[in-house]
Amino acid sequence: MNSENNLAKHKTIPLRSYLTVICTAGIGIVISFILFFVVNNWERTNQHIEFESFSKGYANAVQNSLQQYVEALEFLGDFFNNSEHVTRQEFSSFAKSTLSRYPGIQAFSWNPLVMDNERAVYESLARKEGVKNFKFTERTEKGELTRAAQRREYVVVYYIDPLETNAPALGYDIASNPTRLQAIRHAFNSGKSVVTGRIKLVQETGNQFGVLILHPIYHQGVSLKTLEERHKSRKGVVVEVIRIGDVVETALDSFTDEGIEVFLYDVSGEEEKRFLYFRPSHTSKMAAQPMEEKVIERDLHWSNNFEFAGRHWKILLRPTSSYPGSHQHWYAWIILFGSLLLTATLAFYLFKRLKYTAEIERKIIQEARINQQLAKEVSERERFEGKATRFGHILERSLNEIYVFNADTLKFIQVNKGARNNLGYSMEELQRLTPLDIKTEFTLNSFLNFIEPLRTGERNVILFNTVHKRKDGSLYHVEVHLQFVTFELTPVFVAIALDVTERLRMEEQLLQAQKMESVGTLAGGIAHDFNNLLMGIQGRISLMLMDADSYHPFYEHLKGIEDYVGSASSLTRQLLGFARGGKYEVKPTDLNQLLNKSSEMFGRTKKEIKIHRKSQKDIWTAEVDRSQIEQVLLNLFVNAWQSMPGGGELYVETENIVLDADYVNPYSTEPGKYVKISVTDTGIGMDKDIQERIFDPFFTTREMGRGTGLGLASAYGIIKNHNGMINVFSEKGEGSTFNIYLPALEKEVMDEQRLSEEVLTGKETVLLVDDENMVIDVGKSMLEKMEYKVLIARGGKEAIEIYEKTQKEIGLVILDMIMPEIGGGETYDKLKEINPQIKVLLSSGYSINGQATEILERGCDGFIQKPFSMIDLSQKIRGILDKE
Repeated sequence: MNSENNLAKHKTIPLRSYLTVICTAGIGIVISFILFFVVNNWERTNQHIEFESFSKGYANAVQNSLQQYVEALEFLGDFFNNSEHVTRQEFSSFAKSTLSRYPGIQAFSWNPLVMDNERAVYESLARKEGVKNFKFTERTEKGELTRAAQRREYVVVYYIDPLETNAPALGYDIASNPTRLQAIRHAFNSGKSVVTGRIKLVQETGNQFGVLILHPIYHQGVSLKTLEERHKSRKGVVVEVIRIGDVVETALDSFTDEGIEVFLYDVSGEEEKRFLYFRPSHTSKMAAQPMEEKVIERDLHWSNNFEFAGRHWKILLRPTSSYPGSHQHWYAWIILFGSLLLTATLAFYLFKRLKYTAEIERKIIQEARINQQLAKEVSERERFEGKATRFGHILERSLNEIYVFNADTLKFIQVNKGARNNLGYSMEELQRLTPLDIKTEFTLNSFLNFIEPLRTGERNVILFNTVHKRKDGSLYHVEVHLQFVTFELTPVFVAIALDVTERLRMEEQLLQAQKMESVGTLAGGIAHDFNNLLMGIQGRISLMLMDADSYHPFYEHLKGIEDYVGSASSLTRQLLGFARGGKYEVKPTDLNQLLNKSSEMFGRTKKEIKIHRKSQKDIWTAEVDRSQIEQVLLNLFVNAWQSMPGGGELYVETENIVLDADYVNPYSTEPGKYVKISVTDTGIGMDKDIQERIFDPFFTTREMGRGTGLGLASAYGIIKNHNGMINVFSEKGEGSTFNIYLPALEKEVMDEQRLSEEVLTGKETVLLVDDENMVIDVGKSMLEKMEYKVLIARGGKEAIEIYEKTQKEIGLVILDMIMPEIGGGETYDKLKEINPQIKVLLSSGYSINGQATEILERGCDGFIQKPFSMIDLSQKIRGILDKE
């Protein structure tokens, strides 16, 4: 009976056995929620890092855009500083070319400094120039314009553009306002651009604020070193009125709306005038209104203070309430539900197992319990040993650098193969070192303070950038992930380091390319306008030379002026060289012949330089503008000659080469076949700082007045516009090597054809289309001198109307490419619709860039670059009209 009771007792589950299931379930639930909170905190940290990254991108875009607006005004200032007198038409032409590229500019103005005894002269002169009722004005306390009171000096709005919307501002004395007077004085004293506090724009119908940017203009030919000299040389200020909102919106137009609000403040301003602009997200719930920084900074935000033209501004960004949800990955919830499900499964399994074990006799249960305990100990030991072996194997094979060091002594415990190879130490040497031996910027105290948040649990991981020092003393940049863990009951730090030296180099090259592209765009616009002015001069000279033989008393002077025009045109070609899309006419070319020809010509003028040539046989063909590549080579030869003042040796070499994606990616070009040209000198070489700026426009190591600083910048732009690459390798005292890579193609080389120097005439009717009066006037005279009948159109719309009426009479249309309202491309298409057989010669102050090339590919008959001579124009015309 007792044995039956004992058997029945063993078949039931003891109450204490349920504790296993309960404890397992409890531990599983606790671990599940711990994992949930750890992963959730990790996701939040990543959200903050991602938000900071977006914010930096927004802030950089806004700051770069504001700086471009200051540079636009300074270009206008350079125009005044380099001219004795600027007319209204010249000012308007320059301003219009800039306003079209900067939508945030409301107006440009020229504001001369006028003494009281000159007031009547300026008012009279302005009226004679067509400004009716011009007088010096100021605003009353009610904001009404009234005649300016008498004072010692005035700073009046004398030119302004656009005139249509800003005519009432003509004559306004901006120095009559105390705040603006202070800014004017600051600009004159410092010699730099100065921005005012926020202002309410007169023509602004909404809530958008604006500011004035002032740039001082001084009289030419005087010293400006001291404050007294600058005060005596004051001439006036050029002013740029910008709409802050338009500047910010334009800068951020290309950014995807990530649910981030942007606030802009003037930290230098009075408390009630600090707010400048608010850019909401599409998910924002607040209207565009001023908001104090301290209210925004209570929650998650990112801010940056920066200097803008003499004032301190602040950009502040914060996420909208919808931002966290839109950037949530849900990993924490997935882990939570998965862990709970696993816990429930395990608990259910244990419960079923308990029912099974209850049926076993006490003796067997006791023996099994002892065996289970022994097996568990063996299993734990084997599992731990296997885990340690696997961990060491993984650590050793990792491509990243991995360091494990003691949390108390800081001595290295384990350093993987990748780190040992990069540092140059053996494992035995490293075990005698600490992180302080390879991280030169830390002291013992600063390093202990740095890792303390990991010890206390305040932070789970620290991500930072640092520099590692190799055994040979050389340095390299790394990105480090540092964590605090317990290994074999010993607290240790685990650092995973990634060598980012190559990434930093690629980012630097990308930044340089973006900077050059931005400067090139502006240079192209300036070169276009300057070429139109040169066209007027060149045309007049060509007309005068037609009626003057070599014995004429002014003949040599006219030829001299024509040479100067050629030099000025060469300067604009260099500007267009690094402008975007600045190629002329490209032809398949043998670069061996081009290099030999250029180096021979250079060698004949520089006998003190010994030139060595090495040309690869069967060199691949490249499609290039030959004159521009010759200009690049000449610039490199001259640069080498200047670096060898006592003479030296110059090595030039060509080579066929195939480049992969890893090499060309930093230059934004395509992998494939290239022709490589190397130019090496034995000169004085360059340090790292000069190499980083060598391709910048207007940077030169020569004395002031001995060079424009455009040579190597032009070379960079020309090669870039040929979809190629150029780089430099140099060390101080070891000479320099410039490498050029031009895309190769399978085409036959084209021979050059020489044109005659004769002016060709004709009897056909020519329609001349241009929006510049100076080009119209001189072009009409040149065509009439060549015996053509000339019709004039001052824009695309007028050209279309004339051609519709007289198309049967017109033999050729000379069409300007850049015109307001209807440009050259659209005008050509409409003329082509009227007469598919029309003959058109395209003309532009730009070179054959992408737009002109597209027009030529659509059937346009030819292109001529301003400024052109009468000989060039006559031969272009006859070449088109006489072609069957």
